Amino acid sequence: MSEGRGLLLFITAPVIIGLLFQFFFGFGRNIDNYAPLIAGFIISLCIVLLYIKYGQKPKVNEDRLPETMHAPPKNRAAYEVSIAFRELPLETSPQKDLPPLIMEALLKGLVEIRNNILYVKNMKAIKKEFNPYLAHIFEWLNKRKVDGIDEFIAQGLERHLQFYARSLAYLYDTNGEDIFTKICLGVGVATLIIGTITITLFHANWVVPWVVGLGVEPLIIYGLYIFKGNHLLGRYSSKDAYMERLKWNRFAKLLKDESLMKKYGPKDISMWGKWLAYAYALGIPHIRLYKLKDNAKKSGYEKVKDIEIASKYSESVAVRLNNLNNSTIKHN
Repeated sequence: MSEGRGLLLFITAPVIIGLLFQFFFGFGRNIDNYAPLIAGFIISLCIVLLYIKYGQKPKVNEDRLPETMHAPPKNRAAYEVSIAFRELPLETSPQKDLPPLIMEALLKGLVEIRNNILYVKNMKAIKKEFNPYLAHIFEWLNKRKVDGIDEFIAQGLERHLQFYARSLAYLYDTNGEDIFTKICLGVGVATLIIGTITITLFHANWVVPWVVGLGVEPLIIYGLYIFKGNHLLGRYSSKDAYMERLKWNRFAKLLKDESLMKKYGPKDISMWGKWLAYAYALGIPHIRLYKLKDNAKKSGYEKVKDIEIASKYSESVAVRLNNLNNSTIKHN
């Protein structure tokens, strides 16, 4: 969904939903009947104001950027790139974020993987190198078989990645989304509770349109935003952060382009490990990852086998987490 179409959807949707509810209450002279429509306009106005203050992208001159970046724009950890500069920033996913995290530790010589089991070589070094939340992830995975990851650990992995993502808030501003969430959930839930009590105790049926307008509508719009919002009310916190996002996108183009990558040979051997970790962080398709690893082998990069083992381990963890997630959904 493009930003323009997304904004149009979330400005018009509350009014349209309000009109639909309006038909149930009619268009009379009583202002109470117009509660759903009034609420729709109020929600639309809130979205516009929040977008103006928090949602507009920083204005940068993209024309001065090259079409393709031939080097990483900044020496960031791969897992940081995965979380902060993806399509939906700060939206964590163990399936996507664990591979670059594990590869970073592997390339630094802090872990090894044998028989599809991760072993931490030095936990003190892990705690010194990584954020405390990420270090705790290695404590959970250390010496544990993939099949030994249960629902408690899976939830812990997700929760600690989310905690780490919050530490990257200096790069991406979610204040607009936070305010929108508080308004929709706060007003919606409070109205439903107060309205239900009023109707039950005092038989005040005139309250019903207001309960629908200020109670049900905000919750519907919030649900729509969760599924289709795509961070419409969030933005990179500075021009530098947004420019870096654009540069990572252009670096990803390099990793995806086989013809451009062919020019890197044995003399570039030192860059392969970090670049392969970035490839996982930037969501490069598996067929290109295979080609990149093949290029690295031909260049004589010695750790390709280790990275392949790490990627297979990460994929097996991802499958395990997916299975646990699916079983939880079915159980519920």
